[in-house]
Amino acid sequence: MKAVVLAGGYGTRLWPLTLTRPKPMLLLGNKPALHHIIEYLLNHGFDEIIITANYLRNSIMDYFKRYSELDVKLIYSDEYSPLGTAGSVKNVANYLDDTFAVIQGDNITDIDLTKMLEFHKKKGGDATIALKEVEKPYLFGIVKTNSEEQILLFKEKPKASECFSNMINTGIYMLEPKILDYIPSGIEFDFAKDLFPQLLSSNKKIYGFKAEGFWVDIGTPEGYLEASNWLLSRLEGRSISGAEVKDAIIKGPLVIGKDSKVDDNAMIYGPAVIGDRCHIKSGAIIDSYTTIESDVEVSANTSVRKSIIYKDTFVGPYSLLDGCIIAEGCNIGLGVKIGDKSIVGAGCKIGHLTNIQNGSKIWPSIKVRPNSVVEGFVRHLEQIHHSEISLEKIISETKIVDKEIARRILERLPPEKAFYFFKGIGDYIGQVANSLDEFCNLLNVVTIDSIEFHVKRNDFENWIKFIGDLELASCIKKSGEKNLRGEALRKEIHDLVEKRCRELHKVIDQ
Repeated sequence: MKAVVLAGGYGTRLWPLTLTRPKPMLLLGNKPALHHIIEYLLNHGFDEIIITANYLRNSIMDYFKRYSELDVKLIYSDEYSPLGTAGSVKNVANYLDDTFAVIQGDNITDIDLTKMLEFHKKKGGDATIALKEVEKPYLFGIVKTNSEEQILLFKEKPKASECFSNMINTGIYMLEPKILDYIPSGIEFDFAKDLFPQLLSSNKKIYGFKAEGFWVDIGTPEGYLEASNWLLSRLEGRSISGAEVKDAIIKGPLVIGKDSKVDDNAMIYGPAVIGDRCHIKSGAIIDSYTTIESDVEVSANTSVRKSIIYKDTFVGPYSLLDGCIIAEGCNIGLGVKIGDKSIVGAGCKIGHLTNIQNGSKIWPSIKVRPNSVVEGFVRHLEQIHHSEISLEKIISETKIVDKEIARRILERLPPEKAFYFFKGIGDYIGQVANSLDEFCNLLNVVTIDSIEFHVKRNDFENWIKFIGDLELASCIKKSGEKNLRGEALRKEIHDLVEKRCRELHKVIDQ
């Protein structure tokens, strides 16, 4: 049987974690979420799985190349621009010739798909949606059914006062191929907002399967940590044979990877998972519901509780990590406190005695000074290394730009390459440019202190180099040397960018 996994979203609610990895590749226990989803589908007889991936898709493909032991046929769609949930399935319609399942790439669940398929066949409808009763239905799309379990009405993310039901659409579907005829090709089209209301208006039969069991959307820090805790709670026994465990206190179900070391007087309370080549030093406490990926060192007298720590990370002594998420390649200093549902992005260096308060988010590669208090969002235009300027080699000194280069300079960028406007370190003003055209328009909107801040730091020049326009970057650099301020500075930079955008569009239109 065939199933489609929708794995193409940007995962913006989990930024900065998903700036460096796609949401389906988030770690849950010792495997990515998508690995768990594929095993779940296999357990219910779905052995041909189509993955619709766009954002950072190569990391998905590279991972599953290494796991050929999975007895499943994986097919990857080519989706060069976002098509929405239903549009992504339409894009792989040539593979779908019989009843098939659809599941979101951020759903972790044990809903019984076998029973759901039996229900779908018995009802004989065009589509069946797995429904789940939740306490906060206004966070999801809700549905109304009749006594025959046929769906009568959809409402996507209503206000709390508008909720007529606490039954929500889980994003798990059983579908007949004929409904693909109702999905247009090549444009964004959504199941909940577009297709299902259209099917109802065409008198097509959609049924609701009232599901039991666990289900969570891992697209938020709360959901991600809940899924991690649930999967860890299913651990049984203890697997530590490949590790060197000295006179430590170990209780509960536990996995410790090969070549890892646990020193004397360390304490580990399961359920927990610790990856390969980790070092848990004397006096460290790894509390229940913690996941630690490979090549992580937890220093002496540090406590880690209900947290997820990605690979190649160092955690200094006397630190406290409580319900947080630490991305790969971080260095956490001595005596650091990181609070509940906080996220530290990849490659960050957190100075000694820093306090990162609950729910804070620190963008990748940021260095936080010692004795800092971090609250809220800390993000700025990341340092751009000249070695990352991939277009520099193909733009000649004659400043001639061909159509392909012009298109690449003007193309819409993914979130991790966009320009975020700030007016100070960590002081984001809520404006982001995903292309040079958007950057030009926002120069007329953002505050003067934001423009002056970025000009002083050479951020405009560096970002424009990064997207491949060395000529415009050179002009921006020269304008910064004029020591203009206020509206005169805004006009100078805006006019340069606007002129350049017109030139590039003219090259493309020739």
